[in-house]
Amino acid sequence: MLKVVSFDCGHRIMNRDFHQALGGEKSPYIEIKLLEARPLTSTQRTQNGKIRIEISIKINGRVKNTDLVVEYSTSDHLSYSIVGSKNLKMSDFGIDPPSPALGLVKVRDQVTINFNLQVDTAQLTQN
Repeated sequence: MLKVVSFDCGHRIMNRDFHQALGGEKSPYIEIKLLEARPLTSTQRTQNGKIRIEISIKINGRVKNTDLVVEYSTSDHLSYSIVGSKNLKMSDFGIDPPSPALGLVKVRDQVTINFNLQVDTAQLTQN
């Protein structure tokens, strides 16, 4: 989970507007959950490579599932580091991009989420 208030562009008023747009006190967190991980080609266990994952992203109280290709690395095949990024549209989560400074500054609808997830497979269950 990421606290919405942890985003900081360096300008107090723009931060406030952005935090409110992302859900404010009503939805104070962005949640990213790993739903599934699948190998791209080989089923042979290696210490690093690329996999396709499905994640659930919750922003502003709305959930969207999406899949993407990410890079992983491991040293013990029990805990993994998963690194990737995903382009999202704020409007998909019911967010109108803020327009601070009386509309003089425009925020794009598309944002990129860069992430580095640490996954402990000893705690995962298989369906």
